[in-house]
Amino acid sequence: MAGIYIHIPFCRKACHYCNFHFSTQLDLLEDMVKAIGYELRERASFLHGDTVETVYLGGGTPSVLSAATIEALLDETSQNYDLSQTAEITLEGNPDDLSREYLDTIRQAGVNRLSIGVQSFSEEALQWMNRSHTAAQSEAVIDDALQAGFCDISMDLIYGLPEHLAGHWEKDLEQALAYNLPHYSCYALTVEPRTVLSHQIAALGQPAPLDQRQQSDFAYLMEQMSLHDYEHYEISNFARRRDNGRSHRSRHNSAYWTGRSYLGIGPGAHSYDGASRYWNISNNPLYIKNIRHPEVIISQEILTDSDRYNEYVMTALRHIDGISMHHVSTHHTAYVNHFLQEINTIPTEWISSTAQGYKLTSTGRLFADGAASQLFYVDEDS
Repeated sequence: MAGIYIHIPFCRKACHYCNFHFSTQLDLLEDMVKAIGYELRERASFLHGDTVETVYLGGGTPSVLSAATIEALLDETSQNYDLSQTAEITLEGNPDDLSREYLDTIRQAGVNRLSIGVQSFSEEALQWMNRSHTAAQSEAVIDDALQAGFCDISMDLIYGLPEHLAGHWEKDLEQALAYNLPHYSCYALTVEPRTVLSHQIAALGQPAPLDQRQQSDFAYLMEQMSLHDYEHYEISNFARRRDNGRSHRSRHNSAYWTGRSYLGIGPGAHSYDGASRYWNISNNPLYIKNIRHPEVIISQEILTDSDRYNEYVMTALRHIDGISMHHVSTHHTAYVNHFLQEINTIPTEWISSTAQGYKLTSTGRLFADGAASQLFYVDEDS
């Protein structure tokens, strides 16, 4: 299994909390699409002919592209890669972009999964975030997507907002769950460097989000998702089961969490082949200018044994399956003793043993990063 991620580095507005690579200047959009198409063609050998099971158009905001452009990029992908007939093809979109006509067209073009950035149904919260859409547009787009025939729909929500907005979370979650969608992704608001939010906190004295509030919001989220029979399969992700018993989990993101190879296309996109990580330059004009010179736009890091062990621990702990002792003893032999020593230092209320290894408890999910860092191996010469 292999996946392709295509990064569309444009947004209509800059959300105050976001530090992903994007630009609100759309004048380079046409040239960017041409450059992305070129990179899709030129890097086809990266996946060694493996069947591509997932394609994910993320960003940025991919829905700023016309439906015809989405179709052209998917055609380019299918012409240059062995794209499975059952491939999951996801488009991230904002509610204000996804008209019914647009939805109909991209579905006919091959998009079969939507990830819709709702974030909140509160007008006050949306304005504070500097989102480009309204609550009414969010409500309308879900109905339109269902009527357009999309069966795989994921909704993004943000919790842990500052105290003056904290009361919206319970209402947001109640309204979101009323749609009974197959998938929800829920993220804690984080203060990232070089964002408007970090400036507002550091320079203007705006109160920072409270850890205690985020923990209580997350606990409430887990409780409600369990009551509504959603599978909490990754720290931030919840899925229903399909009628045939299979899960509505994101197949593309699941590949990241289970260490499978993927190719990243576009400025700022990352790739992984099992031994190295690669990333493209996060600069739109330079990416476009140097697209024919991969040595300029692509950087590489060859992963050490400890890098691979640490990444496995981090991703496995976040996942419902947890850490497999068979995997550790088979693929990370040099770190078995370290792992067994450190696992005993993690509070018992955070982690539990399973037939296969170890997984986080509900309480432990509140402290996933801390638990993972406790298990990391740090090279003495690093």
